[in-house]
Amino acid sequence: MTENKMKSFLFLLLVFSFSAFSTEKILYCVTEDSYGFEPGQNYRQQQFTEERFTIAINFEEKTLFSEGIFFYDFSDAPILCTKSETHNYMACYSSFANASFKIFPENFKFVLTEAYGTTDSIGISHGKCERF
Repeated sequence: MTENKMKSFLFLLLVFSFSAFSTEKILYCVTEDSYGFEPGQNYRQQQFTEERFTIAINFEEKTLFSEGIFFYDFSDAPILCTKSETHNYMACYSSFANASFKIFPENFKFVLTEAYGTTDSIGISHGKCERF
């Protein structure tokens, strides 16, 4: 095998091995219903408007990131994710956003809770994600 063919072969092998092990998915998510309480209005209950956001998720590595719902992974405020094999879901908590995100990998349905509580709204939403 010539040197150029060997380099091409090794390059293709490297590219395919990275794609085989890369399991991060980019999902586009939309809330279907969202309700909560407004602290500035004596915690009056109200329905919130539809939210759209993207997430980068890896079910095997148990990671989730999203700028749209403030799931940033800071060293002093990490995102903690757990996976339930029994009930087939992954749940993540962001201490920065004071929020949780639970998603079912078989249909990408999710539940999002936001518990800011002082001046920002407290809310719970559910919806569905799809591959981007």
